[in-house]
Amino acid sequence: MKVNNKMPSQEHLDDTYSKTFKMQATGADGKTIRISIPREVVRKEARKHNLSIAEFLEQYRVEWRYNSFAGAYMVFVDKDLYKKEGV
Repeated sequence: MKVNNKMPSQEHLDDTYSKTFKMQATGADGKTIRISIPREVVRKEARKHNLSIAEFLEQYRVEWRYNSFAGAYMVFVDKDLYKKEGV
């Protein structure tokens, strides 16, 4: 699957909400870090797709994009796209 790793411009980020969350190490040797996603973020995304929050959580996955810019960028992707791509 081709991925666009370009972060939004600073202009786009200036007009955003911000919320800080504690991180928690999980899994064997703490190899996975767990964070929370604000419910309002999920609610807005669910509405965009005419889904309830429960339906959205079942149908979508979180994809982290990182490496070619400072920080990390999270996007929601339809799980069926991954099935089609064989990921």
